Amino acid sequence: VSEALYEAALAGWLWLLEQMLKHGADVAYSRQNGAHPLYIACKEGHESCARALAAAGAPMPSGRWGVVM
Repeated sequence: VSEALYEAALAGWLWLLEQMLKHGADVAYSRQNGAHPLYIACKEGHESCARALAAAGAPMPSGRWGVVM
């Protein structure tokens, strides 16, 4: 589910992202390279997804990936 959350953030699929958050997807998930769903949503310009992730308590990307918000 967590990888799917990342993919929804990447694609900008807010409706799917919101459903996954509603059912307990891990907002702190990160890929092996350290990228978080919030980072990728911001990077790809999906503001509504980024806002939903931030409201759900997703950690602010920092370190290697830089602060993007």
